[in-house]
Amino acid sequence: MNVNTRVAGITLVTAGAAALLAGCGPLSAPADPASGDTAPTVTRTVVDTPPETVGGPGPAQPPDDDLVPCTADVVEPELQAGDHSQPEVWNTTLVVTNVGTQDCRVEGVSDLAFVGQGGDTFNVGQSTIREGGPADDLVVLGPGGHAEMYISYDSAPDGDFPEDECSPPVSAVVTLPHDDQQLEVAAPGSLEAMPPLCHGPVQVTPWGPGDPA
Repeated sequence: MNVNTRVAGITLVTAGAAALLAGCGPLSAPADPASGDTAPTVTRTVVDTPPETVGGPGPAQPPDDDLVPCTADVVEPELQAGDHSQPEVWNTTLVVTNVGTQDCRVEGVSDLAFVGQGGDTFNVGQSTIREGGPADDLVVLGPGGHAEMYISYDSAPDGDFPEDECSPPVSAVVTLPHDDQQLEVAAPGSLEAMPPLCHGPVQVTPWGPGDPA
């Protein structure tokens, strides 16, 4: 092999490599933490999106306890003819209608008494029943709205109350909860008097939503 040729070849390769490096430009060394140089900071903003609400509206709000109670001044009472298909018991309904211009509320149980033909009040007492009565005991009455309570009493004599002590009431007196005024209610329009009231207690329910009498 020719020695001069080999030397020339090595020189050529070395020169080519130098030219290639020169064309690439100077290489940058990695940032040195000790020198104070830091890499560029990348900021990413994350936005939290609330989950989509599935379903209908939330639970209904309870009735407004700030509403004024219904009083005798703003309601009109009426007794329904009721059911006297069983002669020993009379079942009926007392309906009150809001004849005022503002909403009012009625709740709980009313005091009820019956008045005889001579004007005397039957002293038979009352008891509260809930089974079979109106579903609610708080009712908001808008103008023209109704509330009702169920009434039941014995109209047949027994050993303690003979027939001559049974007397048909001609009216009833009711006192609304949260009111000290009495409402007198006449016998249903289809009756001259109510079925005989022989003994108590008269059974009543709390007030609930009602229909016109």
